[in-house]
Amino acid sequence: MSTDLYGIRVLAKEASTVTLKVFLVYYDWDHIPESKDFFLSVLWDQADTRFGGGGPLGDAISVPDICDEKFRLEHAGTYVAKVEKLGSANYPITDKKELATFYYERDGKWENEDKLAQVNFKITVTDPKWIAHLEPGMSWGTTSYGI
Repeated sequence: MSTDLYGIRVLAKEASTVTLKVFLVYYDWDHIPESKDFFLSVLWDQADTRFGGGGPLGDAISVPDICDEKFRLEHAGTYVAKVEKLGSANYPITDKKELATFYYERDGKWENEDKLAQVNFKITVTDPKWIAHLEPGMSWGTTSYGI
């Protein structure tokens, strides 16, 4: 079992764009990625169709492929057209002394969310079907990382 590095929340979705809030939840780490490969992995987290649910992105990309860094780097642009940083709070991190090492997701929320490092991003995908499985308000933890 892996430790989540980030928390993700869907803020809005319209046509081929989704706005995501990315929370840093593991404070042995201090970076929030801005790369297409990171967001491909984040979008795939909830698209996995192996256990019911998911979406077309989960059918288009296999588990071995999404776990392959080379695949993600080479193919991220096939699915993620653009990543725009919209704004941030508590980031970059200037002082970790009041922060726990790790924050668990509970019912779509993280303890002390307002104190966590966080960045909002607008993600534009190459086809709206790649974000069909997402709805505003959805939240999850992810072990995804940027390469």
